[in-house]
Amino acid sequence: MKLHKDAPMTDLRCAVVNPQGTLAIRVSRQKLYGLLAVSTAFTSIGVWQLVELGVDSYGTRNWIGLILFGACLVVFLGTLLFGHRAPVTLSPEGIRDARTMQTVIPWTDVVGVTTFAPTRHTTCLKLHMPSEVLNTHLKRRYRSKRDYILLQAHSMEPTVDELIEVIERYARNFNPNYQGVSR
Repeated sequence: MKLHKDAPMTDLRCAVVNPQGTLAIRVSRQKLYGLLAVSTAFTSIGVWQLVELGVDSYGTRNWIGLILFGACLVVFLGTLLFGHRAPVTLSPEGIRDARTMQTVIPWTDVVGVTTFAPTRHTTCLKLHMPSEVLNTHLKRRYRSKRDYILLQAHSMEPTVDELIEVIERYARNFNPNYQGVSR
């Protein structure tokens, strides 16, 4: 796991994390490059087929694929060029995901963490807290009546288990009412 140079980490696999310091968790450049390569390849194939077959005989599936992978290419390239380098920050004050939160959520508000798998290959973390507290920290477009916030861990450098372990250390250190992880 690669972290900022000032991160209080002494081992690559979260063995020793000092929860007294600030830890910035970075986005995995390798994962973004891989997604960018795949979407570029499929978009290129779609454009090549469009040129070879012509607009009249280009099928509906081809148009859908070209639009889908072209949109993915734009999103991944935008994330790579303009996205947050370290979207998740853990500190003694709390946790912040710069993509969805406008302020830091204090550890005293975090009740627990669970894992959530919307697909077979994607795992997210749910940080549970009272909804009235949660909505005060979220950006307007992410507000709802839920009592949790999703951290999409698939695009970050640490694995889900490593991220859970680090969040656990911070939460247990700064919140006596923290309930722990349920999977």
